[in-house]
Amino acid sequence: MSSVKIDGIAELMQELESLGSKANQAMADALNHTANQARIALRQSMSDSFTNPTNFTLNAIRVINAKKADPESAVFVKDDKGKGGQGFAAAEWFAPQVFGGERFSKKSEIGLRKAGILPADMYIVPAAGAKLDRFGNMNGRYVKKIMDGLIKSRSQKPDPKSKDVVYFVIRKGTRPIGIGERVGKSSKMVIAFVRKPNYAPRLDFFGVVSEVANQNLENNLDLAISKML
Repeated sequence: MSSVKIDGIAELMQELESLGSKANQAMADALNHTANQARIALRQSMSDSFTNPTNFTLNAIRVINAKKADPESAVFVKDDKGKGGQGFAAAEWFAPQVFGGERFSKKSEIGLRKAGILPADMYIVPAAGAKLDRFGNMNGRYVKKIMDGLIKSRSQKPDPKSKDVVYFVIRKGTRPIGIGERVGKSSKMVIAFVRKPNYAPRLDFFGVVSEVANQNLENNLDLAISKML
C-alpha cells in the first residue's frame, strides 16, 4: 500500500498537542473526512479519464476509516471479484490504468484458450458486428452466448438452410483472427483476436489523493479540533 505526502504536517501535529487525549479522535475524524473527499475526487477523475465507465468501475474505490485507537485511513481499489468485472477484481483492472502496462486475461479469454479457439498470445475485443451495451462493452452474458454457440457449432455439421444463429472461427490462412456470427446467408464478425493490449497510464490515482489531502486535511483537522474544544 502506497502513502501520500502531506505538506505542513509538522504544523498540523502542533495543533493536535493542545487536545491531549482527544488528539487521536480529532486526527481520525479529519482523516476520514479527507479520505471520503479523495474517494469522490477519484470518481470524478475516472468519469473524466475513462470513456463511459461502468458502475463496476465508478464504485470500485473503498475507504478504510481511521479510529481513535488507530488514526490511519486508507483509500484503495477493492480486490474482490464482484459482479460486472468479467472475471476481474477491480484492482486487477485498475492496475494498467494507473501504472500502465499489460492487462490480465479475462475469464472469457481463458475459456476460449482452454477450448483451443484463442491462441495463447491473443486477446479478444469487440468487432464491428458485436452487440455492445450502453457503456460500449460486450457484457458477460453476450460473450458467454457466443462461446457456447461456437463450441456447439464446432461439434455439429452446419446446415446451410438453417436460420439459426451459428458462430464460427474466422481465419486468415491458418491463423484465427476472430469469431463470426452467421444467420442464413448473412454473416458478420463479432469478436476480433488481437495482440496483448499495452496501456499507457490514464488515472493519476496517487496524484488525485495527494492533491485532495494537501488541499483539505488542514481545514478538516481545524474543524475536528474546534469540535473537541
